[in-house]
Amino acid sequence: MDVVRMPLEAIRYVTSATVASANSAASVVASVASVASNTVLDVAGVIQRGVASWYGAQLHNRRTANGERFNMYDLTAAHRTLPFGTRLCAYSPATGKSVIVRINDRGPFVKDRIIDFSRAAAQALGILHAKPDVVALLESTDTRCSKA
Repeated sequence: MDVVRMPLEAIRYVTSATVASANSAASVVASVASVASNTVLDVAGVIQRGVASWYGAQLHNRRTANGERFNMYDLTAAHRTLPFGTRLCAYSPATGKSVIVRINDRGPFVKDRIIDFSRAAAQALGILHAKPDVVALLESTDTRCSKA
């Protein structure tokens, strides 16, 4: 699921469309509440789910899209649309680990990937292996996220 931004005027349309096709009242409540906050969440509280990758030494100390220097030892990430400074919980179902990261860059620039982590964030998630891994992006207050 991609992060979707909608104007608040769309609440009425989303609500009626969701009610018409919803399997449960919970999905209606989640959809209406999330449109109001400009983020569409599914019933499980997942902001976005998809393939993640990481980057490290090749970009260490270079400028990120928000102007700061990239530090591969910080818990940061690149996302295409989330505002700079956003803190969110990244959770790896494969490893059962989670970490709170701060968005400080734009990317990834590889099709079908939703986020690029710093080396430290990937290490905390246990996904430092060579291939990209599936993650879920959650609100930083989610109970599945470790307290950092």
